[in-house]
Amino acid sequence: MKPRIRLAERQRIRPRMDLTALVDCVFLLLIFFLLSSSFTRQKQLGLDLEPMSGGEETAPDPSALVWVIEKDGTLFLNEEPIAEENVRPRLAEAAERNTGTPMVITADRDAPAGRVLHLLDEARAAGLSSIELTGRTGQDAAP
Repeated sequence: MKPRIRLAERQRIRPRMDLTALVDCVFLLLIFFLLSSSFTRQKQLGLDLEPMSGGEETAPDPSALVWVIEKDGTLFLNEEPIAEENVRPRLAEAAERNTGTPMVITADRDAPAGRVLHLLDEARAAGLSSIELTGRTGQDAAP
């Protein structure tokens, strides 16, 4: 009689998909799109405060709030210097009188762009709707 080889019954291994690599790829794509979308959002506002070569000169409205931003960031309202802490109250006061009060901003070519943006944000927060950015033309323009 021949010896019999006894084979153990093999347990069947069920195939499994490892999702770790897929989850890693999804997170990498998510991070990529989050970062690239934030860079795109920062490029939306491109201010060019260079002197204007064209356009027409208009007489300012006497009721307008005329803001001037100097090279060093100093603010003037209707030719009078104004402190940073007085900007919001003056804009709110003008908006209370009339939200259509025109506001004109003239900035020096080398004025900090952040200062211009801050003033625009404050005006919008106060509720002013008529905001104009002006440039210097002709003899007023710096070379």
